Amino acid sequence: MRKQLLVVLAVTLMIGAMPLTVVADGKKTIRKELEAAYVRIVDALKKNDPTTFEELLAPDFQVKLINGETHEREWLLNYLRNNANTFKVLKLSIKIKKLTVRGNEAIVIIEQKSSRTLSDEQGKPHQLDVGAIQQETWVKTPEGWRLRHNEELKRLYVKQDGKPVTQ
Repeated sequence: MRKQLLVVLAVTLMIGAMPLTVVADGKKTIRKELEAAYVRIVDALKKNDPTTFEELLAPDFQVKLINGETHEREWLLNYLRNNANTFKVLKLSIKIKKLTVRGNEAIVIIEQKSSRTLSDEQGKPHQLDVGAIQQETWVKTPEGWRLRHNEELKRLYVKQDGKPVTQ
């Protein structure tokens, strides 16, 4: 009798844990898919190729800047096109710090660090280093994950030529 009770208990616990395993496996898959999207973004920015963003941004995309300004998809695409002529990305990393999945949405907290060169009005080159924590909302579509919202939550640092920039 005791052995049967232990078997029933073990099976019950195993069945009860199955949904958690499925959710964990699903979250792991989503994390890998989003990490692949971030690799595409990093590669595109290093190559000054904003077309990748046209593919990855949802039609209703919005970005909220640290100063509270909100902009639409076209604004960001124009910003990226213009910066492709102004900046040269030296280093860029995007790391997922936290992932929350709700249905077909993934809310991601990322840490983004970049180092790029730019020229001032006199043509003198400068290095700009920026670190930030951002929250992004991705939505799953038939075409794959699309970025719907980006909000900069915190600036970790901004340095020009190695010196802190106050804002």
